[in-house]
Amino acid sequence: MSTYIVDDKTLNIILLAVIGCNCPKLSRYGEFAGENFLHEERFEVVHEVATRIGQKLLNMNYDAVNQRYRRDDKPHTFVFQYRLTTHARNVYAAIKELIYQCYEGNVPEKNPLFAELEALKASVAIQIVDQQVSW
Repeated sequence: MSTYIVDDKTLNIILLAVIGCNCPKLSRYGEFAGENFLHEERFEVVHEVATRIGQKLLNMNYDAVNQRYRRDDKPHTFVFQYRLTTHARNVYAAIKELIYQCYEGNVPEKNPLFAELEALKASVAIQIVDQQVSW
């Protein structure tokens, strides 16, 4: 299996899902002092917290790649950038890509962020199915 660092665009798509849905477990990785940054209306707060979560996702990705190739590469600094909203299928694909790239070494077992990412993937999958099915 070839493992690589996902691009910032992929992380931004994932973070749009975190901002756009109720993901309190995942959002806690942003270390926001307020009750829930997802309901924060100040752009700078949402941007700062999304940047922190994105950096932690990127760090997890680097950890997996470094374990796979026995390297000690340092992650670049991630800065969240808003993108136009994207379809849930694109969000699902981005989450799936990051999970696959982080499935090395002890990352899946040792990093709690990995489990939260898998939970987000399941939530997005349910959203996709709900959009497709007319009851």
